[in-house]
Amino acid sequence: MVNPILIIAISLFGAFFIALISPFVKRTGKIIAFLTIGFDLYIGASLALKSLRTPVIAYTAGFKPPFSINLVVEPFSAVFLLIVLTIGFLISLYYLAHPGEEPEDKFFTLLILNLMGASGIIMTGDLFNLFVFFEITAISSYALVSIRKQKASLEGGIKYLIISSIGSSLFLVAIALLYGQTGTLNIADIAAKLPFINKSVALVAFLLILVAFFVESEIFPFNGWAPDAYQGAGEGISALLAGVISKAGLYALIRLTFTLLDLPLRSKLLIVFGIMTFLIAELSALKQKRVKRMLAYSSIGQMGLVVAIFGIGTIPALKAAIFQGVNHAVSKVALFLLVGMVIKNLGIYKLDDYKGLGRKNPLLGLLFSLAILNLLGFPLFAGFWSKLSILLSTGKQGLYLLLSLILTGAIVEVYYYVRFMKILYERNEEASHLEIHLLEAIPIIAMAAFIIIIGVNPGLITPLFEKASEAIFMKFSYINLVIGG
Repeated sequence: MVNPILIIAISLFGAFFIALISPFVKRTGKIIAFLTIGFDLYIGASLALKSLRTPVIAYTAGFKPPFSINLVVEPFSAVFLLIVLTIGFLISLYYLAHPGEEPEDKFFTLLILNLMGASGIIMTGDLFNLFVFFEITAISSYALVSIRKQKASLEGGIKYLIISSIGSSLFLVAIALLYGQTGTLNIADIAAKLPFINKSVALVAFLLILVAFFVESEIFPFNGWAPDAYQGAGEGISALLAGVISKAGLYALIRLTFTLLDLPLRSKLLIVFGIMTFLIAELSALKQKRVKRMLAYSSIGQMGLVVAIFGIGTIPALKAAIFQGVNHAVSKVALFLLVGMVIKNLGIYKLDDYKGLGRKNPLLGLLFSLAILNLLGFPLFAGFWSKLSILLSTGKQGLYLLLSLILTGAIVEVYYYVRFMKILYERNEEASHLEIHLLEAIPIIAMAAFIIIIGVNPGLITPLFEKASEAIFMKFSYINLVIGG
């Protein structure tokens, strides 16, 4: 039987094996990281497939939950686990064609630990281990952002460190409050006891958790670290922030607010803060002159949109939010990796410097265009179906103000992305030719293939999103699954 503990064990082995072997065999970190993350993806995919039939629970020391540490993989967590590990694997494949940041042994050790922490956040069934995995992910993220030791990298890493540390401290206080009321750390057990605890304590814990995971999910006003972290990080790490770290934070936010602390205030807060994030970030992206910073604000905006749709709280809305989260991860990771190729080969950062690159380099232009059009919801791309689902699920609930705000933000998004595509295809005889390495192109081509295939036949993946939305919607099924009764 495939056991979720294997993801943690193999990741730890791979990370420490790099540290063990690197003094004797140079430049092996990227290969060990690729193999380790690839094995983790195999385990994660096997768990996801199994969870569609029977949810998987692993526990320690021979005691069943809530008296043991336990890992849970059911359809909702399976979707996020697949996102995190697939994106991590594609980034590790990208780095086979690129040197990692120096020192490489530490860089690839941190990369493995970061993905292990994100996977642990998604799989864990108790609050204290969620905090532990949260810290592993956060600390490795600070280090990966600032490992370049450049001014922009250090600034982004320090801002992330300070704001995220405040968030993790608040989360620890919330854990203490809930433990004091229930005498347990198991998420399902606390959820079962929620009706019997002090309502004021529950509300305070809910707000503290909301702030803590708003930080990791890049939600306004707790996302001040994100633009600088994206800008200062290496391009592969910017992709990691968009496709892995934000998704792990989003998972924790939704799991805890839907299952652990399912309070009436949840819906309004998620919608209000989500749509504020979407609009502010899209307007901020409109003003940017640097491509990475534009993509950073765009990524923040998309996370806000996903959180707002989760806030609606119906099964169609949950399905739409999950679908949009997947499309965001695929498109943004592809865009950050493409920008990384341009920076590595040509050393250009500003929007205007991209003039004519798409015309001069047709494959580069095509890949940029596919990722952008998917984000914009162009027909027959995967993003079209997720955007359509968002509009239908919002309108069906009669939330016409929210619908109008979503459309307003989408118009802004269309404007600055079309402007970028226009720059890519303008005539420019001085545009440089770009040599694209096969290995660095493979992960981006794989994501482009996903965009097209799912766009043509969304039914290949929407049943998984349906099961995931039902799983998070029916909290008592999760409680019964973990502790029974």
